[in-house]
Amino acid sequence: MPPRICNAIRSKFMKVIILPHEKAVAKYAYELVMDRMSNGLNAIGLPCGKTPLKLYAEIANGFKRGELDFSGVSIFSQTEFLCVGGNDPISCRQFLEDHLFCYININPDNTHHLDGLTDDHVTECEYFEEDIKYVGGIKLQVLGLGPFGQIAFNQPSASLNSRTGFAALSKETLEDYKMFFPTNRDYPLYALTMGIGTIMDADECLVIASGEGMADAVAATIEGPVSAACPASMLQYHEKCTIVVDEAAASKLRYAEFYKATADAEERAMEELAIINHEMDDNE
Repeated sequence: MPPRICNAIRSKFMKVIILPHEKAVAKYAYELVMDRMSNGLNAIGLPCGKTPLKLYAEIANGFKRGELDFSGVSIFSQTEFLCVGGNDPISCRQFLEDHLFCYININPDNTHHLDGLTDDHVTECEYFEEDIKYVGGIKLQVLGLGPFGQIAFNQPSASLNSRTGFAALSKETLEDYKMFFPTNRDYPLYALTMGIGTIMDADECLVIASGEGMADAVAATIEGPVSAACPASMLQYHEKCTIVVDEAAASKLRYAEFYKATADAEERAMEELAIINHEMDDNE
């Protein structure tokens, strides 16, 4: 019997999906996560901040519909503020608990967080990297995008092969989190974060961004030179990276129409190949 061929046209370059609005971005991202989970995904890296909120709402609703099962999945939080405890309402750990974990059947033993109260952040980050290796590596990294191309808490000038470690936070990154901070709290200035090299080790990356304020970062990530000035530009070297943006975030892409045509053509081809494979199965 001829080999199944549905994966024959899977791209080896960055896949760019441009959709009408933020809700459509979240829906597409959810469907990708659901597809990967149905095909055995067992470890995923997740971000905090306002960017993934609509995706997490989609995941919560999908779980309620019975479309997802997290009982055997390990989740790695990509970041944590230093000098902030895990139970603190502004911690990244509590963010994920409030916006996702309390709505799904994740086993607490399968959640992995950096300790913001550690007195030895080097050893803490080494243990975190070992935890990733123990589960066989992260299969999917879901990434939000900062206004200067930040991914996780990797700021401009971050080493492009960095491992999990210390990060000083820019005011733009803190602005993204301002809505989650009580007005009487000082902003944390430092954090622990998965490094760009750690992120690049994942089998697959999914980047989401929306809004006109992300247009420069999206253009630099996809079409700019690979540079520490835009940490997310390193994803150009990842063999399986999908970037999903809305029209506003895509407004400064030079080749937006090409990306749209390529995505449409691949979708049609995958549908045709799925039909062929179905016919092959019926003729066995």
